[in-house]
Amino acid sequence: MYSQHNECCVNSNLLFCWTEDTNFSSFFPATVRLNFNPTRDVYWQTDKLTCEVNNSDRKVQPYMVVVSYPVNFRPRLSYKTIHFREFIPGEYEIKCYYFGPSLGKRMLLKNIHVALPPTSLKVEHYMNTYGRVAMRCSDNGYPMSELQIQWIVPDGLLCCEQIGSDLVVSDYAIHGVYTVRCEALVKHPLITVGLSTNASFIVFGKRDLL
Repeated sequence: MYSQHNECCVNSNLLFCWTEDTNFSSFFPATVRLNFNPTRDVYWQTDKLTCEVNNSDRKVQPYMVVVSYPVNFRPRLSYKTIHFREFIPGEYEIKCYYFGPSLGKRMLLKNIHVALPPTSLKVEHYMNTYGRVAMRCSDNGYPMSELQIQWIVPDGLLCCEQIGSDLVVSDYAIHGVYTVRCEALVKHPLITVGLSTNASFIVFGKRDLL
């Protein structure tokens, strides 16, 4: 619309413009802000992610591009909404782009994890730095959980001792078959569960374990 004279002022983060000879007015965001919704960094495969802008113009909307992803995943060229049911568990880097009228390009970066819930524990045998046979307990979830572990050893057995989160076989363990239990409170970024598993091993002689 043609006007002989325009005036503008900024009020409450909005740019308000008017003309002298008409009642026409228009509002433009003084600052363009992008944000991801939800804002967290870990997602289930049932979740979705959007990128939003403080702009009421539905004709100009942001879009997302997955720029870093697991080897076995192939992303689409771009997304308006990301449905994580199409994604495999792993780490991703996502960029949100917005090309507003007369505002240039805006970009927002986010690193996220698509999670796998912990459902079971596994026990691994290894040799510690003191040359003693030990066992560690871990869960099968992703990303890494914080575990509070307690090893349960049958009464009367002097086969081993818990040091930190690991179970260490004693130098004085006698020949025999031993069964112990790992109980863990698994604090995954999205869920907390209690899990347990049994582990058996054979001591043939001093520090010999199978």
